[in-house]
Amino acid sequence: MSSTTVTPVDLKVAKRRGLRLVSRLLGGAVVLLIVAAAAAYFYATSPLPQVDGAITVAGVSAPVEVIRDPQGVPHIRAQSLSDLLFAQGYVTAQDRLWQMDMTRRYAAGELAEILGADQVKHDREQRILSLRQAAQRTASHLDESQKALAESYVHGVNAFIENHKGNLPLEFRLLGYAPRPWTLEDSLLVGAQLAHSLSHEQFATKLLREKLTVALGPQKAADLYPNVSWRDRPPATAMHEPQQPASKNPDDEDDMGDPATDTNIAAA
Repeated sequence: MSSTTVTPVDLKVAKRRGLRLVSRLLGGAVVLLIVAAAAAYFYATSPLPQVDGAITVAGVSAPVEVIRDPQGVPHIRAQSLSDLLFAQGYVTAQDRLWQMDMTRRYAAGELAEILGADQVKHDREQRILSLRQAAQRTASHLDESQKALAESYVHGVNAFIENHKGNLPLEFRLLGYAPRPWTLEDSLLVGAQLAHSLSHEQFATKLLREKLTVALGPQKAADLYPNVSWRDRPPATAMHEPQQPASKNPDDEDDMGDPATDTNIAAA
């Protein structure tokens, strides 16, 4: 009959080996997390707009300069109105392509194609409104000069879409679809939806308020819908002696402060 004796030295060796194994496993997990975080960051940020350097696209007749101020707002300088509108379309698509696509789908009643059956009711209501048909009729009545300028904006949006088919904004990749080309009717459709929203989409809130006023009385209903604020009568502020404005250099009158970034759009 044999027996094995475990000494304190053996226990210490086994403990050290166990600690090394745990350390290696934790180190590997940390490395995997770092790699995954870096990949996710790259995946999410790679479609962000290019806000400096130069971009070469077909569609402009002369170089266009896009200056973004410290808040990221683009300011466009172009040598013609058509080039300016082209750049406006390109830059808007840079910043808001998915929002643009969702807005036209919302207006036309095409959300269910992307977001599922829950949107069918909304789509049906929008198609009854026939805003896309109204936009098409409006487009057919534009004179040639107006149409040419509006199409410049459209060409700018589509230039961005064409140049970024493999690097679309994150929302398109998550939902698994690509936007169709922008059209003149889409621009008019978005305007029609805005007019509808400002004019008619508050009726449900107004009807609810009317019902609450009948049920609760005017005073309690007014408490639920306050329409006054201390800002209506702001507190008095200390008066200061007016300061003389600093002299201006005439060469600086057209400057917009210290721009954060500068992008040049050049003709291909």
